[in-house]
Amino acid sequence: MSRQDETYRLLSSLVLRPSRRRESSRRATLDAALALLRADGYGAMTIERIAARAGVGKQTIYRWWPSKGAVVFEALLEDLRVSLTFDDTGDLRADLTTQVTSLSRVFASPDGRHMAALIGGAQGDPDLAQALLEHWVRPRRRYAMAFLQQAKDRGQLRPDLDLEVGIDIIWAPLYYRLLLHYAPLDEAHAAAVVDAALTGLAVRSD
Repeated sequence: MSRQDETYRLLSSLVLRPSRRRESSRRATLDAALALLRADGYGAMTIERIAARAGVGKQTIYRWWPSKGAVVFEALLEDLRVSLTFDDTGDLRADLTTQVTSLSRVFASPDGRHMAALIGGAQGDPDLAQALLEHWVRPRRRYAMAFLQQAKDRGQLRPDLDLEVGIDIIWAPLYYRLLLHYAPLDEAHAAAVVDAALTGLAVRSD
């Protein structure tokens, strides 16, 4: 073996293999968290149970995530892969209906109740609350802001509209039903939300 080959072998053992082990442990942790969430629910989960199922130490988990909620949320978010982007066809009502319906379907799926549990858990877990804000709420609000601004620039929305308020009006009804379970989340509701929102937000044609 040449000196160059020996150097490469040593570097691989010191850098590449630990990196692969870290990624393997991270993947095992996320898979374990997601499996336990779907089997037993968020309330029954602990870092100890996640570590045992993943075959990693508790400290390994705490190196990457500050709390149970943070690792569970990342596991669920990775699996959901909810799109942040949609076609902007210029038909504001149709495009908004597509977007609202898409999120409504996610919330109505079996994973919707897990998202609701995580939102509830965030009220007492600052690390989970921060993860929700950084990786769920803020990216979606930024996209919605840009989307509505384009509609406003085209003259489809009232020129005096506060877009932050507009986002709340459009999307808050889905979270309301998600968290309170008083009525179903379905396509009819999504379309009705968009119709009601645009009644107040859109520029009237008459």
